Amino acid sequence: MAGINTTGVPSVNEYLIGRGSMQWAEMDSTGLPVGYRDIGNVSELTITSSVETYEHFSSRAGLKVRDLRTILQQDLTLKFSVENINFQNLAAFSSGTASVYTNPAIAGFADKVIVKAGDLEVNSYYMIHSAGAPVFGITSTNAIAVKTTNATPATLVKDTDYTVDAVSGMIFVKSTATTLASVAAGEGLAVTLTADATATTVDKIAALTETDITVAVRFIGVNAETGKKVIYDFHKVTLTPDGDFSLISDEAAKLPFTGAAEASDAYANTADYYYPVTQA
Repeated sequence: MAGINTTGVPSVNEYLIGRGSMQWAEMDSTGLPVGYRDIGNVSELTITSSVETYEHFSSRAGLKVRDLRTILQQDLTLKFSVENINFQNLAAFSSGTASVYTNPAIAGFADKVIVKAGDLEVNSYYMIHSAGAPVFGITSTNAIAVKTTNATPATLVKDTDYTVDAVSGMIFVKSTATTLASVAAGEGLAVTLTADATATTVDKIAALTETDITVAVRFIGVNAETGKKVIYDFHKVTLTPDGDFSLISDEAAKLPFTGAAEASDAYANTADYYYPVTQA
């Protein structure tokens, strides 16, 4: 049988210095994987096996002795961290629904109130939005006009009364005679943004909208010492985000997951391991 050591003595080639790539796939209605996606650099991956046993002790003598030990259930759990912080991985970690976001800057809008009357303050940032939908990636074609919300509105001057963060779609209200007078009068701000069909589109993740994510997982392992490969197939795994995602750190951020391996109707086994694939 391939992979069996028939020499009678242990081999250093059996030591494992683990590396490899990890993929997962959604499954069709029969439980078979549809198409695997490489999730990126997985910095750590462990498989934990746990069992629950029943033990019986005979009372036929003065000292009880165990006469039966049987395994009632066994569980396989995957624990891993992925370093590629892309849209799909982040959606999975956020238990979220992924979609393409329609940027209001594409269609443009007129006189949308972004600061209600009485809420305006100087030296503050305000989000440019249309009915709560934020704007991103304002282009040079997106001509912007900012006015106060009183009956006879005053027009604020760009780079004098306010500045624009084009990427995040925010304005910073500076402390000037015009803005201070608007604050004293209890005014708000309204924005008009010219349409630009080329304005950026972004992807949106609606976090905490999915109860669980179930996928087929394949790990293609390679022994750094020997170069031999092993394939681990987990046919049905329910993923759970499990740990901290550091947005500020001196090290590469990671998305930590725990995966519970489950039985699949499409396969006889919960998991299958193939070793070795690479020929000597």
